[in-house]
Amino acid sequence: MTKKTKTLEVVLVLVIIGALVWVMIGGMRIGDKMMMARNAVRRKDVEQIMMAMQQYLVDNEKFPEGVGREERQIGSCVIGGEQLCGGWYKCLDLESALLGYMEKVPVDSEFGSRERSGYSVALNEYGILTVRACGAEGGQTIDVSR
Repeated sequence: MTKKTKTLEVVLVLVIIGALVWVMIGGMRIGDKMMMARNAVRRKDVEQIMMAMQQYLVDNEKFPEGVGREERQIGSCVIGGEQLCGGWYKCLDLESALLGYMEKVPVDSEFGSRERSGYSVALNEYGILTVRACGAEGGQTIDVSR
């Protein structure tokens, strides 16, 4: 094997390694973009739930039955106390109450279901409603209060 051939082999190996590193870095960026996209959907869902709750309040002069100071996950779980956002909370089925205000209650795409949507509602002591996405990724907090 000549010196020229060895040099060519080394250059070829370096090009292959460089290409693999480039693909891996691109893959990490794709993962970040996917996380950002899922969080964007969560923001949209939180806003949609908030708008439906506000419209319900205007029409009925109160929030749906069960909405109160205790944070409750939206869903139809039969057994109270489904884990949510680092604590144990009861579920609150808002599907029928919000039917005229939204087609269906959103469900978190990563871990939500009709039983446990991944979204919660609570009123503070001043009557301000907070809707929260509990599965926000990347250390983000996604909520809206009005």
